[in-house]
Amino acid sequence: MPTQEGDIFCETCNKTIKKKSHKAHLKSKKHLEGAGLIDWVKNKFSKRMDFNNTSRKTLQKWGKYPIKSITVARKPIHSMLDTIVNFISLNKWKTLKKKYGYDNLMHLGLLIHLDVDGRRKTIQAEKVEKKIWV
Repeated sequence: MPTQEGDIFCETCNKTIKKKSHKAHLKSKKHLEGAGLIDWVKNKFSKRMDFNNTSRKTLQKWGKYPIKSITVARKPIHSMLDTIVNFISLNKWKTLKKKYGYDNLMHLGLLIHLDVDGRRKTIQAEKVEKKIWV
């Protein structure tokens, strides 16, 4: 069956649903079964499996261009941040760094070099951890 623009694919049923009957479809027994508070909480706080808004916009803007090279970049964290963390931890930060052989902590990132219509464009990518409570 050809799909119309705006039709919605139901992953639970593995079929395409017409947009105008989508709400009624979600009220079917298959969708309501087990749809209690616990399931709602699990779905609400489950791990994210897609890109955040900034990454999605970056991919939409630059994703069509070929990658020429990728460079790993590192930069020491700011000394003031190191001092503040050490102060808050009552000098344990400095002690643990010495114990495990760290002199400076580094911030890591990737420099992605693209070929944009014959010109070189560099995009910086960083991993930013997001805590998710399950």
